[in-house]
Amino acid sequence: MTTQLQLLTPHLDDPPARGAALAALISLAGLAVSLWITWLKYRVDHLCDTTGCTGDAQRTWLSCDEALDSTWSVVLGVPVSMYATTLFAVTLALAVSLMRRRGWLWPAARPLLLVGGLLAVGASTAFASFALRHFAHLCPYCLAIYGISCLLLVAAIRVCLGRRALRRWFTAIRARSQAVIDASLLVATCFAFVLVGQIGVYRRAAASATCERPTAMPPEPSIRHPFGETPRNLVLIFADPACARCRNEVHLLRQSLAKFVRHTSDAPWNGAELWMYPVPLDACDTSQPSQWFVDRDGQPLTSGEAQFHNACLAARAIECVAKLSPEHGLTAFGELYNLQDTRPPYFTFEKIQRALRYTVRADLDIAALQACVDSRAITERLHTYQTYFAEWCQEKRSGGCSVPQAFVVPILGGVPRMDQATPAESIQKILHTLQTEP
Repeated sequence: MTTQLQLLTPHLDDPPARGAALAALISLAGLAVSLWITWLKYRVDHLCDTTGCTGDAQRTWLSCDEALDSTWSVVLGVPVSMYATTLFAVTLALAVSLMRRRGWLWPAARPLLLVGGLLAVGASTAFASFALRHFAHLCPYCLAIYGISCLLLVAAIRVCLGRRALRRWFTAIRARSQAVIDASLLVATCFAFVLVGQIGVYRRAAASATCERPTAMPPEPSIRHPFGETPRNLVLIFADPACARCRNEVHLLRQSLAKFVRHTSDAPWNGAELWMYPVPLDACDTSQPSQWFVDRDGQPLTSGEAQFHNACLAARAIECVAKLSPEHGLTAFGELYNLQDTRPPYFTFEKIQRALRYTVRADLDIAALQACVDSRAITERLHTYQTYFAEWCQEKRSGGCSVPQAFVVPILGGVPRMDQATPAESIQKILHTLQTEP
């Protein structure tokens, strides 16, 4: 009789669940962080607002921009943080039922809490592996989720007395324990209900969300590349030569363009025209008061990295290459990023001219390049680019302002419509926008 009772209600003779309160607190922390990541994802995708992404991509190895823009940030059309929110909500409910030692979930709470911890650690391992291999910066909130998942698994193992709870759970199910089966099905139902509820709220909010757009077209840049006979979209990209994330995005851009050249039908660039703007986060025109280069709050847009590494010098060189040899402007832009692998400061004229002669043009006229770099006209042109970028930052009512910054501008009736532009911070989002444009 006792054995039969243990099979049908496997928790009755177990000791109190030590660590259940700890598991509940850990789950609550995971729930809070996951909800915050979902909120950040919503702001990035539907409000074009990247504030809250702790870490400056110019100064530190922590930044959540890449994680939020990654293709892995969405699974089956749903932000991956929603799955985490749902999982932590379910493990919280299981831990609370173990603390109370009663309730509909209690008969299967121990083993399912362990299953939840294993799922959390498994997913964290997969995402962490992808991030380490593909991101230049790590997301601090993602790191928090990885740590919370590991702690949850440790607490779950303690609560579940090792593998004992899993063995007894399988035994109870084989014995057709109605209490255990009902509890297990209820947990699955709760998981689905919480996930579907989040999706509904998220999509309803996204349907009424709008991105802020600039009100005026920027000046035409020196680097312009049309793809196709009749452009339908302009792709405007503002990037800093000293920016690590800009380097990654420009590298992905060049890969995408190379694929387009090889297989025209396999890429969305047909009918697009690329405009590239070198915009150092440093006020390059020293003859002008620096107060103009600020965001909407009056905070300087300058970056210590850009100043230290002479980003203005690199930007002048890129503009000069585009002026002297227009077909090599984009190549020079991409190749100078390789100087980020050299000893600091990244950019000196000697390094730049060697890099350009080696990778862009062997017959580059160095004297002409030097004269162009030192010319007032090039400084004024960069100042024009930077002024537009600063004015866009000052127009924004919400969200931060940094580089890389891009806009996909539809061309309607032969006229670019900046008022209908789609802001983007990554090449993935640019390609997605181009693919969805009619």
